[in-house]
Parts: sequence; C-alpha cells; structure tokens
Amino acid sequence: MTDEEVRAAFADDIAEILQPVATPLAIDPARKPHVVLVVGVNGSGKTTTIAKLANLYKGEGRKVMLAAGDTFRAAAVEQLKVWGDRAGVPVIARKPAPTPRARLRGAGARQGRQAATCC
Repeated sequence: MTDEEVRAAFADDIAEILQPVATPLAIDPARKPHVVLVVGVNGSGKTTTIAKLANLYKGEGRKVMLAAGDTFRAAAVEQLKVWGDRAGVPVIARKPAPTPRARLRGAGARQGRQAATCC
C-alpha cells in the first residue's frame, strides 16, 4: 500500500466516523461575538480554511477579524496576515508568546465585530 492509499483510507474512515455528528456552522446573530477556534495538525489546511471562512463571512456582510495564535510556526502568522489582506479583514497578531492564550489575549477586545475567526 502506498502512502497516498494509506492517507486516503484514513480520510475515508475519519469522514465516516464524523458523519453522524456533522452539522453546518451556524452563526446566531443574537450572540456576539461569534468565535471560531480552528485547531488541527500541521499541514491540514487550517490557514486556508480560515481564509475561506473570512471571505464567506465578509461576503455575507459580517464584520470579521482574524486573530493569530500560532506559536509553533512563525510563518503561519505572516501567512494569515496575507490572507487577511486578501479578504480585506483586519488581523490581530501579537508579538511571539509561549502559548496561544498569551497570543490571543486582547484580540477579542475589539468592539463591533460580529465574527472573529481564530487560528
């Protein structure tokens, strides 16, 4: 079995396991701010997914802010800034810190945001 076949088998199994609990991501406009916390293993497409969500929410007329919390890969913060610029949304990124919590502290203090997507 090749590496690709193993990955495909794992992907199929994971999709089958998650299918019963899969639900659309719905934003309740009565509850603000709405925070989407994105977690995952390296190389799984988190930053790209965040960019897609930012574009989607912005296209729906929502106010979006991205907050960079990656402590492992310094380039991820820069990559998120590029995606934020492309989507036309602000990106909050603090100086490097030892934990994601320390990086994200204060990001939610921005007023008037309907949706905040965090990585």
